[in-house]
Amino acid sequence: MKLNWGTGITTFIIAFMLFILFMVFKATQTKSDLYSEDYYNQEITYQSKINALNNAQKLKGALTVIQKEDTLVINYPSDFLDKEIVGKLNFFKPDNAALDKVYKISETNNVQTISKNDLVSGNYILKIECEVGETPYFFEQTLLVE
Repeated sequence: MKLNWGTGITTFIIAFMLFILFMVFKATQTKSDLYSEDYYNQEITYQSKINALNNAQKLKGALTVIQKEDTLVINYPSDFLDKEIVGKLNFFKPDNAALDKVYKISETNNVQTISKNDLVSGNYILKIECEVGETPYFFEQTLLVE
C-alpha cells in the first residue's frame, strides 16, 4: 500500500488533534490551589509585611520551633519576655490548602505549644504575624512535621 501526501497530512492532523484533546483533558484534571483567596488585597498591603519582617530581623533574640514527639514548641524571641503578644500562627501547607491551620497566639512565658495531632505529616510554612505593643512583627519558617 502506497501512502500519498493527502493521507500523510490527514493522519498527522488527526494525531495532532488527539494529542491536543489529551492535553486539554489532563490540564482540566490537575488540581491547583490558590496561594491565597485574597491575594490581591495582600499584595496591596505587602509593604506593611516587609516593615514587620524588618522589625523581626532587628530583634536580639530569635524565634525557634522545636519539634517534640507529639507537640511543636514555639519559643518567641527574648525581646518579647513579659510583654503581651497578640497575633496568629498560620501553618500553610503548600501542596493542599485544605490542610492549612490557623491558631491564635496564646503563649505562657514566651513559649507556646501546638499539638501535632491537628497537623498532617509533611512540609509546612509557619507564618507568624504578631504585635507587641504597637510594633508589628512577621516571622516565616519552613517546617517538616513528622
